Parts: sequence; C-alpha cells; structure tokens
Amino acid sequence: MKKFFLIVAAALTTFIVEAQPLRDGHFFKTFSDAELTAQAAPEVFSQWFALPEGTEWREVSRQTDDIGMERIEYRQYVSGIEVEYSQVLLHVRDGRVQSANGTVMEQKRTPAKVRHAPLAYKNGTPVDEFGRRLLLIDTDGGYRYATMCISEDGRYKVYHDVETGEELKRVPLMHSANPPEGTAATMKGRSIYSGDLLLNVTQGTDDSYYLYDQQRNIHTLVGAFLPNFSTLFRSGRAFDYFPRHDLTDEDIRTNNSQKITEWYTKVFADLATNNLPHFEEYITDNTAYVPNQSDTWTAYHLKSLTLSDNTIELDEDSYLIVTFRYSLGTVETTTYGLLWSGKKNKTTETIDFAKRNKVIVIPTEGATLIITLVKNIKDEATQTTKEVQQDVEMIPLTFSPDGTVFDAQGQNMKIHAEYEANASTPLADIHWGMGRTVDFYNEKFHRDNYDDQHSPIYNLVYMDDVQRGIISCPLDNAAAIASCKPYPMVYGMGGNLMNPVVELTVMAHEYTHIITDQNAKLEYKGESGALNESFSDIMAISVKKWDNPSYEPWIMGDGLMLEYSNMRNMKNPRMSMDGKDESRRCPGYYQGYNWYDTSDTSRENDNGGVHRNSGVQNRWYFLLCEGESADNSEFVEGGQPYSMTGIGIEKALQIAYRTLMQYATSQAQYADIRLCHLQAAKDLYGDNSPEVEAVAKAWDIVGVTDGSSTGIVEVDASSQLSTLNSQLSEWYTLDGRRISHQPSAISHQLPRGIYVNNGRKVVIK
Repeated sequence: MKKFFLIVAAALTTFIVEAQPLRDGHFFKTFSDAELTAQAAPEVFSQWFALPEGTEWREVSRQTDDIGMERIEYRQYVSGIEVEYSQVLLHVRDGRVQSANGTVMEQKRTPAKVRHAPLAYKNGTPVDEFGRRLLLIDTDGGYRYATMCISEDGRYKVYHDVETGEELKRVPLMHSANPPEGTAATMKGRSIYSGDLLLNVTQGTDDSYYLYDQQRNIHTLVGAFLPNFSTLFRSGRAFDYFPRHDLTDEDIRTNNSQKITEWYTKVFADLATNNLPHFEEYITDNTAYVPNQSDTWTAYHLKSLTLSDNTIELDEDSYLIVTFRYSLGTVETTTYGLLWSGKKNKTTETIDFAKRNKVIVIPTEGATLIITLVKNIKDEATQTTKEVQQDVEMIPLTFSPDGTVFDAQGQNMKIHAEYEANASTPLADIHWGMGRTVDFYNEKFHRDNYDDQHSPIYNLVYMDDVQRGIISCPLDNAAAIASCKPYPMVYGMGGNLMNPVVELTVMAHEYTHIITDQNAKLEYKGESGALNESFSDIMAISVKKWDNPSYEPWIMGDGLMLEYSNMRNMKNPRMSMDGKDESRRCPGYYQGYNWYDTSDTSRENDNGGVHRNSGVQNRWYFLLCEGESADNSEFVEGGQPYSMTGIGIEKALQIAYRTLMQYATSQAQYADIRLCHLQAAKDLYGDNSPEVEAVAKAWDIVGVTDGSSTGIVEVDASSQLSTLNSQLSEWYTLDGRRISHQPSAISHQLPRGIYVNNGRKVVIK
C-alpha cells in the first residue's frame, strides 16, 4: 500500500517569481543516527522546503541494499498534479534516516495557475480538456503546467504548455524465434575485437548450434526481419503486438494518414512509458537465430572488391554506393551494410577493405550485393539540388567451396570479390561480450541480469538504419531500447565512421543504460544526460579491465573507429577521437575547455552535450582509480598543479555503482553527484576514510569543488550570513516574501527560522 502525505491542502492558486541564476531545488542533507525516523520524515519536509500550497508526497518505492541500507523514494504532487522529476530519496538504517537528497519544486518557483479551464479528472488523475494527463515540469522560466506526447518519429518526449500550446522542451528516449529446444553446449567463434572465443550456445535437436545462452538467458538474434508498421497493417498483425487505441479498420483501409499518425504517436508514448505488454512477442515472433552446422562458427569475410566494365554514365555530380543485403530463406531485408562509395575513376580499382580497416562479414550464404547510382539533380525552379538514388545492380552472392573468389556479370558491370571463410564475426563479439557483462554484474554486485530477476536479454543484429516498427539503429551506432521491457539492444554493422559496433565496452555501456533507466532514471539531456552517459562508460571500462586485468588504456571503443584509435578517452577526455577534431573533444574539467552548452538540448547539440560533457565524471573516475600528479592547464584556463593517490578500481567501482543505484536522481547535476559519491563512500568505508578524501580530491581536480550550493545550510544567528554567496543572494521567507537585497545587514535582521537564500534552505538556529 502506497503512503500519501498531504502537506497543505489548498486550491490551485500559485504565483510566478523570477527564475534564479542557478538551478534551484537540488539538495543533500545528512543526519545523526538518532535524529529522524523514516516514518516521521515526510512530516518535516515542509520544514526543509518552501513548498507550494496543495503539496503532497507519495511514496513510490522501497528497496534494501547489500549493506542493509533502505532507500525510500517519494514523489511530489501539487493539487494532485505530479511534479515531474521532483523527488526525495531517504536513506535509512535501522529505521533512522541517515541522509536525504533529491530535487524539489519550491513555492517561489511555482507557475501561474491554470486559467483556461477548471481541472478535470480521468481515473482520479488531473487531465486537460482533451483528456491528457497534466504534469508540472521545470523549464528555464520556472515550472509550467504541461502535457506530454511522443514525437512522430518516436525519438522524443515532447512537452507542451497546457494553456498556450507552446512546446516547452523535448527529451530524447533513446538508448525471432522462441528459444530452440536443445542442450547447453559451447562452440568456437572468431570475434572481430577479442580473437578466438568459446561461446555458450544451445545445440538444437536438429544438431545445429544457436546463439542462445541458457545459463545467462542471453539471445543473439537477427533483427533484420522485424516488420515495419506498413507490413504489419497489410498482414493484419499490427494489433497482435501494439494497442489499437482508437484506430479503426476503416482508417487502415482508407489510409487515413492523420489517424494513423496519431496512432503512431500513441504507440511511441506506450513505448516511453513501458506500456507495451506484447513488445517481447513482436521481437521473438519476427527475429531468428542464425543456425551453424558445426561447433566452429562459419562466416565469410569480404576482403576486397573490384567493379569493372562499367556501362553506367557518371557525371561530376554522381557517384556509386556499394552495399549488401542479407536474406534468410525467402525473406529479404533492406540494406544493412555500406561497403563503399565513390566516383567513376574509382570503379575499376580494387577496393581493399583490410586497408580501410573495414570488416564486412556475410553471416551465411544468401547475401545480395547492391550497386546504387546516386545522382544530384538540380531543380531549375528553386535552384536547389537533391540526391536521387537508383539501384542498378542486385547480384546474389554464392560462394565456392575453396573460399577464395567470386565473379559475376551484372547488367551494368562485372564484379570480382575476394573473401575468406571461417572469418571473424560480430555475432561472436556480441554474444560473448554480453555474457561477460552479465558475469561482471553478477560477480561485483550480485545482480542477476538487468532486473535482478534473470529476465531474457535480447541482442538484435544485422539491423539497418530504417525504422522497423518502433526499433531502429544507424549502421554507425548501437542502442538500448531502455524504456520498455524486454529492453532489446541493437548493434549497427558499421558504415562510413565505424567497424561493426560490437566491441566489449559497447555491450557493457548499452546494458548499463537499461539498469540506469530502471533506477536513477537520469534524464537524457544536459548535465543529467552527461552523467547518464558517464555511468555507462564507467561500467563499460570496468568490465573491460575486469575481463583483461592487463588492459591499461582508458578508452571506449578500442579498434571501433575507422579513422581514430578511440571513441572516448576517460583519462584525457580532450583526446577523445585522438583530439583531431575540436568538436569531438570532451571536457576534462567542469565548464572548462570543450564544455558543451547545456542550455541548447537540441539533437544537433548532442542533447545538451550528453556524450561530450560526460568527460568530466569519466576523468573523475580515472583519477579515483589510479591517481595522478600533473596540472590542469590542458583542461581549464589557469590550471593548477595537483597530486592525488588513487584507491584502486575495485573500491572506486563500488562507490560509483552505489551512487547510481541508491543516490542519483533523475535531474541530478554534477554538484549533486559529488555529494552522492561522498555519501556512498561514507556508507562503504566510513566518514573520515581515505576513500572519502580521495572522492573529494578527484572532484576538486575536475572542477566540481563544492556541492553546498544544492544543500540545506544550518547557521547560528550570530554568524555572518554574508559568507553564504551573499553578493548574489536574495532572501525569502517560506511564504515567498522577499526580505532584502542588502545581505550585509541580514544577520542583524532575521530572527531564528527557515529561509530561502539563492536556492538553498538556510536554517538560522
């Protein structure tokens, strides 16, 4: 039974105050063992925070960790409307609150009341006039009443102001067969990045070997056959997997684009809210295990390719693209592997894939080579050009037993290919790498698969960059569908930038996104999004070093990039992608060199720098593990010398994981996470331990030097309150009344009580 705590019951009448220059609402508070019980804590929230009228707190979860600490989460509601991401976490031992942290909406930051219509309710939930659930969300201009929907392409949660309809923000969402009957077995497979491996598989009753690991419940499947919505509509199977909502058969028959688009949007909203009960069936019914006939994996590696006797006319604005298609039986997919693109003078030259560090693997016989002509056509009316593509050759590839060459005469050109059998395959990397990741989480944290319930793990391979129902994956990327069970992971087979995206750190990184989304739920934009990415990197590099203790580098994606030695460098984030491109460098210091603007959360700006600003915590983790003596001049103007001793990866890993699972909240900023890491270290190693000192020192070095700006401050009435960032301060009473702009006189004017100063609660004793 969930508990409800009503702080103040009142009408939905609030007011706007000017937004503070720094983000308000974040806090971290510690207690003595005997100070506060868990049961009494919600009743004193009103003493900690300047709460708006009509606030209530609802308990949403409880869990107990390995050291006996209980984590209780409360969510804030105002007059029955949920305040998105506003939460308090209590950390309790033996019934006593040890610490509390989170993000809270306060009175001076509440929005104007809803004027357009009285509140309506649907199943007890406040809704707007169209029946959409109301939320209170934080924006640059303070909290606003909003509704949420999913963008048509399924990539974003989009929030609109209830009264004006203005878009307030958008937040990114991203990150077969039934198991074959048979017995557990092992087989040999040659991976792309980790050499020869022993894979845990299933030997079926037909004596074929399948990539199904019974012990770990890992399934590696070809996802190229997942049908899109159009195919599902034509076959009449759409509603076997996805809710019908109000879409009718007549809408489908007449191709009612407006109604179908609305249906798409609702299905993507279901995906974002984990409300697709048949999503797993969609995956298992439409994917396939790749059979192998022996206990050694067979694959074909395309080494080189020559196109000759070209009869296609190419002008200076035209070029060719060479891709291939994978088929299984009579089912054929669209393109999933880019081999080459070039001009006319290149088509008679041999394309050396080994020289390009390009690994192309044809998993079984049944691939089709596709030559596509791309022309830039100029529109004389608009004076603009657009690309027009036309497939000019589609040649099935069959392989001779000696595994050396293939020749074919197409309608427009002759094709000569060289290949090798029994080659490396990305399937081996994925299946083995996910097994190692699961073993790591089990050994280090006693975690049984992502949900600690041994649920199945689905790896989807040979995807293309075309939307397949609600799943897509660019060729140069990997992703976890972390918002909806069964949380499949998808892997691109490489394109212009990357080899197949299946190096060990990739699997560990994506798997961690699923765990993060179910626990801390770090919003994927701005600083919280950078922390989300960084926790995945931290766990990924830890898996890499656990699997190979002699592995010294601190890089993500070793061998993955075509033109660079790494994707991200955790030791020196500014050398990510070798530091060759300034726009690809990551900051190694908070708001230092290469810090990305977090106010611009557009997709073009990396959702507010989530992959770039992650470098700050990445570097913190390296320092905590290994220590370093150097200076910060490479990372920030006016850098200073520093020296610290690391505590080793084993202890650092436990601190990071505990922070992610117990203390991180969805809106956490870097200042919050510093405090969370410190508390996690205290929990594990003691208040004044060397580990706590090392955590603080590493954060100092990367520029996150003080978390008190998000805390609750207690001072004596006789103290000089001007020391509390007084030159920027504005003082408020709990009812929102501003006291003074003259902080030097504050200590002589304010009686004992609770006040708000620069976003902090100040308790004058």
